[in-house]
Amino acid sequence: MRARRCGTVLDLSFLRASNRANFAALADEAGFSVVLHFLDVPAEERWNRVRGRNETRGETFSLDVPKWMFDFMEKVWEPPTPAEMLAYNGEYAAS
Repeated sequence: MRARRCGTVLDLSFLRASNRANFAALADEAGFSVVLHFLDVPAEERWNRVRGRNETRGETFSLDVPKWMFDFMEKVWEPPTPAEMLAYNGEYAAS
C-alpha cells in the first residue's frame, strides 16, 4: 500500500479508545499515517441498517447481529473525544 501510495480504509469498528490507540500505534510503527473517520449516526438509524443487512445477507454479509448484541455494544462504545480526533487527524461527519 505504501509503495503504491494509495490510501486504504479499514472499517474495524474499534469500540474503545484504547483499542483505537493500540491499532494507531501499530500503524505508526509500520510507517503508516492514521486518519480517524467518525460517522456520527444515531443508534436508531444504525440499528435499522444492521437489521437490513441481517435480512438481505448481501455478498459482504458475515455475521448476524441480533438486537441484544447491538444493545450491548452500544453500552460499550466510547465515541472519540476531541483530543483523540486531533491526535488521529480526525474527520467528523454527522448524519
